[in-house]
Amino acid sequence: MTVNLSRMLTRNRYVNGTRTAVVDAVGREYDYRTIDDRVHAVAAGLRATGVEPGDLVAIVSANRLEYLLTLFAVARLGGISLPANTRLHPEELGYVLRDAGAAAIVSDEANRDLAVAATVDAPPSLRHRILIGDIVPSGWLRFGDLEARGMGTVHPDAHVTLEQTQRILYTSGTTSRPKGVRITNGNTIANHLAQITELELTKQDRFLVSTPMYHVSALDAPGLTMLYFGGSLLLSEGFTPAELLRLTTEHGATGMILPHPVIRGMIELVPPPAATATVRWVVHAGVPVPEIEQLRDRVFPAARMVESLGMTEYTSGIAYLDARREREKAGSAGLPVLLAEIRVVDPEGRPLPAGEVGEFEVRGPKVTPGYHAAPEATAAAFRDGWFRTGDAGRIDEDGYVWFVDRLKAMIRSGGENVAAAEVERVLLQHDGIADAAVIAMPHERWGEAPLAVVVARGDATIDEADIIEHCRGHLARYKCPAKVVTVDALPRNHSGKLVKQDVAALPPIAALLGSLA
Repeated sequence: MTVNLSRMLTRNRYVNGTRTAVVDAVGREYDYRTIDDRVHAVAAGLRATGVEPGDLVAIVSANRLEYLLTLFAVARLGGISLPANTRLHPEELGYVLRDAGAAAIVSDEANRDLAVAATVDAPPSLRHRILIGDIVPSGWLRFGDLEARGMGTVHPDAHVTLEQTQRILYTSGTTSRPKGVRITNGNTIANHLAQITELELTKQDRFLVSTPMYHVSALDAPGLTMLYFGGSLLLSEGFTPAELLRLTTEHGATGMILPHPVIRGMIELVPPPAATATVRWVVHAGVPVPEIEQLRDRVFPAARMVESLGMTEYTSGIAYLDARREREKAGSAGLPVLLAEIRVVDPEGRPLPAGEVGEFEVRGPKVTPGYHAAPEATAAAFRDGWFRTGDAGRIDEDGYVWFVDRLKAMIRSGGENVAAAEVERVLLQHDGIADAAVIAMPHERWGEAPLAVVVARGDATIDEADIIEHCRGHLARYKCPAKVVTVDALPRNHSGKLVKQDVAALPPIAALLGSLA
């Protein structure tokens, strides 16, 4: 028996054939039989084009039906998908394609320029370029022609094992280069079971995909789980509060995962949005309790507010707050999800008693086996079979998980992770900068934004606008500093390592952060 992701479509074409599987961003509905037929066609078209079992296919696209067709078709072939961040700079995307050894890239028209620029210095492995759209660059194949080539073909589901990699998702992590997180077939199946159990999902549920599909929050929380048992996915290409509420109302969404900036935007909409009674659960993370109460009171009066803790390496959720103690334990990430184990340890890895703060470590079948082509990073991420999250928190006497702070040098800007080391690497490429540190600063709209603290090289004059423009030449815009402050020196320890916590204490930085608090 195979555990191929595409098997869920094979089964559902018979069990739930005429039920709606997907509603695209413009409101077109597709049932399970249609989706399965089209996945067969795309799989056959990819195979005829030269994509082979085991090949890695990058997807650079907005949330559209063809994205899902490609994801399932690659699985049906026995390949590996790479959902790529569409907000990357071409240099960054080019690195991802080379590091992963991508054999093919599928892009939509909205991201054509990014995909073309990223493949100029393509890895030798990249043999196929496919565009979803009509204006096809030289050397690219039209997705519609590829699908038409395979129409009417029934392509068998490749035999795959639980341990085989199904997807690779690149995360900024805390290093200067992104790492590819391996998501296996086993990870995905364990996640399906956890999501169904924790959110009490049924065939009547309609999940609004309210974040880009290169995130686990879109594909796995619960995401693809909806197609596992006969539910529906509602695709969104725009992620503004007003657009998401419009789609919710028009298509009867029953659940969604919302980043903090979107929640704040929904609360602040003028005029206030109409109450949306169809929504019965909203997954969120790290949102202040008063804002969650406002979201419930003003927008989703019938919804369970599900505080969560998760990460890419855990195929989304590690812990969910249960409905029974939603108000009593408000602010907690809840209990470990089905099949998950969480513990809190001291720096030496010794378990700590209830209530004490330490590092979260997790284990279970949802945990990634490691990072792509990065054995050292993989080894460093595990200790005695437990995955080291790099996040600090505590577990109370009732077993509820409480997130306290990030140990890793991450900045959370508008729902995106920004690795400080990655931004620092680009800053140090500027001729006028001798040293650099990047820390989080409060931002009214995005929650957090990168703050660059730099030391000038020699007599160089630091111009903030110039530094920011330099970063925009190498990084996605959301990773670029919102502000640049010059200091005489940065705090470093005896080993020469930057002491991040002391950067915020530097007089000009402390004054700036104090004014923004």
